[in-house]
Amino acid sequence: IAVAFAYLINKIFVFNSKSQEVLKEFIDFIKYRILSLVMEMVFMYLMVDIFKVDDLISKTIAQVLILVSNYLFSKFIIFKK
Repeated sequence: IAVAFAYLINKIFVFNSKSQEVLKEFIDFIKYRILSLVMEMVFMYLMVDIFKVDDLISKTIAQVLILVSNYLFSKFIIFKK
């Protein structure tokens, strides 16, 4: 439900997408959110388990990177004009 809500908010308010290919956009949105999740998990594994960085610091850095990644995925891939 959260991903569907995020998709609608991004489509309507953030990127003002007028595309009629709603299903394709939604599937791409889900694919790139899953990719973001995998990226975050790999980052956290590397930082906490391998490099022994504090988990709170690692999570904060990961969240910033994922936020930027999600925006770039949406702007240049999912909702491109």
